[in-house]
Amino acid sequence: MLHVAETGKDINVTTVVTFEKDFGDGSYYKIVCSNDETGSTYINGSYFVRWSTGEANIAGVKLVFTADGTSFTASIRDYNDKEWGTMTCQR
Repeated sequence: MLHVAETGKDINVTTVVTFEKDFGDGSYYKIVCSNDETGSTYINGSYFVRWSTGEANIAGVKLVFTADGTSFTASIRDYNDKEWGTMTCQR
């Protein structure tokens, strides 16, 4: 579920996270988060996730996985670093 701050609207999203490879102190994952109704994507790419923090390295998004990797929270930000949406996803 993606909650849009300005409108208060909740948008159904599907997120697919696929392990790619371990590297240094984390792993790379393919993360695709798309709008169920329109198919547009909010996150789409290969991102590094640090094991110690669970934080994914995604420009404009502060995404953190839980320690067990079964869920994450995300703050989606605009070019001025203002939060426009929040997302909570779980397996």
